[in-house]
Parts: sequence; C-alpha cells; structure tokens
Amino acid sequence: MQNMKIVFEAERLSRDFKTATNDRPLAHFSLKAIDTLLDGVKPRFHIIAGEPAAGKSTLLLQMADDLASQGQLVLFFTLEMHPSQLLKKSLARMSAERAHGGATARPLDLASISDAQRLSQSEQDALSELCIEYGHAIAPRIAFLDKGVTPMDIGILVSRCRQELGVCPVVFIDYLQILQPNVDDTVPSYLTQLDETQAVRNVTKNLRYIIDKHRIPAYVASSINRVSYGKEASSLGALASSSALEYEADSVVFMTVDGQTPKERIENMTRGMRPIKLSVLKHRYAPPGSASVFFDAKHARFVSEDCAEALGRP
Repeated sequence: MQNMKIVFEAERLSRDFKTATNDRPLAHFSLKAIDTLLDGVKPRFHIIAGEPAAGKSTLLLQMADDLASQGQLVLFFTLEMHPSQLLKKSLARMSAERAHGGATARPLDLASISDAQRLSQSEQDALSELCIEYGHAIAPRIAFLDKGVTPMDIGILVSRCRQELGVCPVVFIDYLQILQPNVDDTVPSYLTQLDETQAVRNVTKNLRYIIDKHRIPAYVASSINRVSYGKEASSLGALASSSALEYEADSVVFMTVDGQTPKERIENMTRGMRPIKLSVLKHRYAPPGSASVFFDAKHARFVSEDCAEALGRP
C-alpha cells in the first residue's frame, strides 16, 4: 500500500470511455437461451452451477465447441473428465444435429459411440465422417488441459496465447471446486495446507484477477451444497464451499431439473429429454432472468423448447 499511486479519473478518462462504450459481445452462442441470459460472449466471470445430472459439463462443452467452430480460441480445463470422453460427447451431439437437419436417419448416441465396433459399416463410416468434420471445424481452435492446474497455470497459458498467437482465449473450467489453489513454493507445505473453503476462496480471487487483467470471458462450472439438491434455486447460498464465489463472479447461472414437486423433478431426471431451468441469480450488468431448455442426455446436447417439441420430448 505504501507504493500505491492515486490515479485520478482525468488521467484515465479516455481509456475508460473507450472501454465503457465498446462493450459489445465478442461472439454469440447458438443456444439462444444461454446467449440471452449472459448477454452474449463478453469478458466476464461467469459461474454455471447445478446439482449432478443437470448437465453442467455438457453445457460448457457445447458452448466451447460452438465458439471454437466460430473461430474463437478456446482453452478448456477439464479437471474431471478425460478429453476422449469430451470428444465422445461432441460427436454424439454432432450426430444428433445431423439427424435433426435431415442429413442422417438415426443419430449415434453416447452408448453406441462407446462401442463403435458393434456399429454397422455405414454407421462406422458416418462416425468417421463426424470425426473428420470435428477435426476441421472445432479441433484447431480448442485445447483441452486435464492435468493438475492452478489459476497461476491458467494465467500463464492465457499470456502465452496473447504473446504467441496475438489472441485472448475464451476460458472454460470444469469445475471450480477441484481446481488446485496457488501455492507459494518457498513456504513449507504444512504451512500452506488449505481447507476447502480457503482453497475455493484462493482459486476464485486469483481467477478474478486473471479475468480482469486479460479481459477474457471465463465460464466456470461449480457444484452446489448437498442440502440444495433436488430444490429449485432460490439464493446464492446454494453455491458450494465459499461466499467468495457470489462476490467475485459477474454472473451466476443455476441449472436445475425442472418440475413442480420433488417427485416430478426426480421423474424428469430419467427422461430422454430432461427439462432444465436456467436461472440467473446474479448479473452485474443485466437484470436477472430465467429460461427453459431441454437436456438430451443420450446425445450430450442442450436444445431449445422449440427443438424439443419437434423431437417429441421422448
């Protein structure tokens, strides 16, 4: 604090005016519900929270693939699932999109892709074509990082993208509670051991610093407290581990399996098309809102209500 300089707004007015009046989205998501709720793709800290089976990982992957296919550089930190499992999800989604568009008769689901040797020759050929399409449209612009990662590592990789490629990436993290905190190597480990709340606070504050420093969009999956499972999201208190999440994030989106009663929500979890409610409980730059989508779990994709109606909501 002793070396901190006071900078009056007159000295930075031009820069701040340029930033304030140039806050247009860098891109837009094809899934209109999420694009509308988040006001497009902007350099913000977004948390996507929800209970197991709501589809957090699948939604983040769909968003990431979408941006990569539009030419955006994407860094996807997958701390729970192996990249091969994410590829399988992407291929299943692409197969379903082809079938919906009339290009193929029957889409390949996750189970059939997992045991591709049992597919017919024509289905194997279709799967190979999907992989080639993925290799051309998405793979060149998305990088999966699945080893032990800290916010410091993320900051270094973002800096490399800027310096070596001249591009700021869009960052996806799946998920926050298993991201390792920054640790001071000069201090003995027994003095730096953090409990879960301290670790999440460390991670969240360091992510906030990286997002602000590089002005990048970041989409981070978060778990919720077990006591909030099966309940409709009503407050930020449902976020797991630390209040730092609700303070540091620019927006918080809750994903819940929709239903009027707990019994109905449980029943909806087993459906081929799970009704999912997206609720924005915090947004610094736009009014909170909500939207409904459907989670096609077999084909690892989210679709709009109109698309679900056309597919018959199995």
